[in-house]
Amino acid sequence: MPDTALLIIDVQVGVVEGEPRAARLDAVLDHLNLAIAKARQRGMPVIFVQHEEADLPHGSAAWQLHPKLARQDGDLQVF
Repeated sequence: MPDTALLIIDVQVGVVEGEPRAARLDAVLDHLNLAIAKARQRGMPVIFVQHEEADLPHGSAAWQLHPKLARQDGDLQVF
């Protein structure tokens, strides 16, 4: 396994789609997906990190990663 990975941290529905909605979210998601594609081309693991708190309970709709992220089976998740 390479010694470099791409971490995608807290791009959760309740964080980025909440009030207020994250600025330029669509562009941010496009840039993240480009970075994810480049990491995969280079053989780097892609790791998604999710946190939980009172308004983001584990497993809730708000806690989920944003559905527009280019995730694949085999990507690692840390929560």
